[in-house]
Amino acid sequence: MGLLDDLKREADQARTAKEAETLRQAGLDRIFRAEIAPRLTQVHRYLGEMLKHLEDAERPVAAAFDIPALGRVEGFRQEAYTLRIDGHGTPKKVTLNCDCVLPEERKFTVPLGEAEPLRQHLISNQVMFTEWPVRGGTGPVQMLLFQAKLRVRAGLSFEADIEASKVRVISYNFEGLSIREYSFDYARIDAAWLDDMGRYLLREAKTLGYLEISEEARARLRQRAAEEKARQERLLALTQEKDKKSTEQGLLGGLRSLFGPGKRE
Repeated sequence: MGLLDDLKREADQARTAKEAETLRQAGLDRIFRAEIAPRLTQVHRYLGEMLKHLEDAERPVAAAFDIPALGRVEGFRQEAYTLRIDGHGTPKKVTLNCDCVLPEERKFTVPLGEAEPLRQHLISNQVMFTEWPVRGGTGPVQMLLFQAKLRVRAGLSFEADIEASKVRVISYNFEGLSIREYSFDYARIDAAWLDDMGRYLLREAKTLGYLEISEEARARLRQRAAEEKARQERLLALTQEKDKKSTEQGLLGGLRSLFGPGKRE
């Protein structure tokens, strides 16, 4: 097999790989437009209606946090919701942000060596505060007295993970002072999932991660996996067939060069 035949085979393989990748990307885009984007729209609509009902009912949502240097602080009230979607029709991201605040200012006495984590927490949450040194008699400063109306920023982000055909949910400060990330197959985003997410937003559920998938959703996922496997097998067969033809053509060309009209005994 000559150099040109080798290059032709490599070009054919590269072209086949590009065609396969183009088909794969087109399939992912179809899933995004037909399945993921509509579910993000449902999430946005559900949250919008939920926030309106909370406002009309004047229903409080309570929260508690382990604040640095202070320990467990109860009595936070979740409020000032902001809901956004990055585009109607084919959205890729829905975000909900809120503040959890104490209804009144409080004073907290903190040992001097533990004051810095609290100070940084207040600054990062844009909390106005005042602090005074507390001395032990005429001795050195031993404590700091903070006065502040504590606030904790919280939020949920729902994002299209197009490459994995999933919906990624990033939660911050809904499970204590923490960031959690969850990934859900798009088929799981149904009415029951939305209700579970709503209870999570109301802090009635401790986690968003362990949700049961319906048998119908399982069947859809199995079917999609079988279809993808069949498609990959067809592409592999096509590649092998092209390689076989390329090899046969190279051998035939070699025989012609050996026994063609230009050759003499």
